[in-house]
Amino acid sequence: MKLLLVGINSRYTHSNPALYYLDKYINDLNYEVFILEYTTREKADSIVSSIMKHKPDVVAFSVYIWNSSIIADVIGKLKSSSPHVKIVTGGPEVSYEPEVFFDKIVSPDYIVCGYGEEGFRSLALSGFDSAEKIIHKKNPSFNLIPFPYNDVDMESLKNRFIYYESSRGCPFSCTYCLSSRQDHSCEYRNLTDVKNEIDYLCSFKPVLVKFVDRTFNSKRDHYRGIWEHLTENHSDSKTRFHFEIYPELLTDDDILFLKSIPHELFQFEMGIQSTRNDTLAAVNRKGNWQRIFQIIKTLGEYGNIHLHVDLIAGLPFESYIKFKESYNRVYALKAEHFQSGFLKVLPGTKMRDQADEYLLKYSLKAPYEIMSNRWISEIEMTCLKRISFFTDLIRNSGRFKVSEKLMLSLYRTPFDFYEALAKASADINTGALREWESIASLIVRLCEKDFPHVLAELMDSIKWDWCLSMKSHYYPNILKSDLNLEAKRDGYKFFIEKSSKNIISFNEFTFTQNELKRSVFFRPETDIFRDKYMSNRDALILPDKRIVFFNSRGD
Repeated sequence: MKLLLVGINSRYTHSNPALYYLDKYINDLNYEVFILEYTTREKADSIVSSIMKHKPDVVAFSVYIWNSSIIADVIGKLKSSSPHVKIVTGGPEVSYEPEVFFDKIVSPDYIVCGYGEEGFRSLALSGFDSAEKIIHKKNPSFNLIPFPYNDVDMESLKNRFIYYESSRGCPFSCTYCLSSRQDHSCEYRNLTDVKNEIDYLCSFKPVLVKFVDRTFNSKRDHYRGIWEHLTENHSDSKTRFHFEIYPELLTDDDILFLKSIPHELFQFEMGIQSTRNDTLAAVNRKGNWQRIFQIIKTLGEYGNIHLHVDLIAGLPFESYIKFKESYNRVYALKAEHFQSGFLKVLPGTKMRDQADEYLLKYSLKAPYEIMSNRWISEIEMTCLKRISFFTDLIRNSGRFKVSEKLMLSLYRTPFDFYEALAKASADINTGALREWESIASLIVRLCEKDFPHVLAELMDSIKWDWCLSMKSHYYPNILKSDLNLEAKRDGYKFFIEKSSKNIISFNEFTFTQNELKRSVFFRPETDIFRDKYMSNRDALILPDKRIVFFNSRGD
């Protein structure tokens, strides 16, 4: 029988480790197995066509909140065109209310619940001809689950993220998370095996190995053993290692150890969720915010670890104003990435059971995102979602560093600036605001309305951000001016005079006249910007050998 294991990921660089686990767990059985991975950007018809080219007998889908809609569409089309093909689904989106999934217009033949390896194997042993349609089987110890990757897999995953788990389950019991369920108790993989498996993965030089352990630093000898192994054996690797950690569990010795980690070998994702004690207590995530703040601040000051921090809007007892306080506190940490996310009221969680108590209004379809609750109205939640949108496209993108800094100086808090953007764009679809020039235009309009006295400096700041982040020698319409044309003319003259046989020498750099043509030329309009940023330099050579010419002295 020909069996396809299908994953639909949110991006091409992502992969689905569940498929590889299932493949290895049944590799002694008489199946011809193929792993197929797509993205949510692909059309259902295209995915169905690709699947059917393999002429499968069985197709198994890994279902999550981000892909459940397109998978349901794909299953429907498969059932219509090829009713003889057996359809199996598994994953968190179908595990906890499987009867509901079966009630959909087009349902699969089988649903495998829970972690799934043993349940899927039992179904495979039956030849995918079981009378039991919803499969519940207890997995063996995590240490008995085979390593999911081989050489063929690693070659197919080249230039993509590699997902790896050294533990399963979570020690916490957060009411909004499926990992808090009692059937998700913590299991840790043998440390010697983990080290050997990491070495194997690193031999293929992946860009990123992402540990998907729910709380990586929950068992000290386990996580320190892994960290020490990485620093001792892979510190010169170009691979980055991603960990989800809870900062308060770090000891003083851990923090001292992390100071010596090679630059950007590690990246940490840290779910703060809220800075309010009553909110954290209500969701069973107790913590000491002051200690958490100090730990993250210290790690940030080290500057060697890429930090990603998260908040969740929509949790109990946190009103719009109180969430604003949490937002500003977390923003002050100056982490590289700040995600202001939203509560997902997931099937199978205690939070779903408390929906009536907290007056939770949420989408009835995946991803079940909150719309309002007892403390935050629907209008306020919509505003928070727009604030999150702009935080990501302005702050996290790094494309508006200088202009954002100027705008933040004009508002009392970062939240106030992003709230002003959200309200100024309330009647504009966010899809029309994703382009750089659209966002820049919105910031300019906001400044014209509220702070016209700094508009000229803002235009210099936005132009400078364009030069440093957009890798283009053409200015967009919002930034075109006669001054830019003069700067371009003067820039060519400045560098051509330094050229010899088409090669230009400037300080320690050399480049060709063709490279000069792909450069961008900048001259500030305001003295205040020149004094802040130009430092009496003539030009800036960027890492990709683009030249930003500015002749800051104006001579």
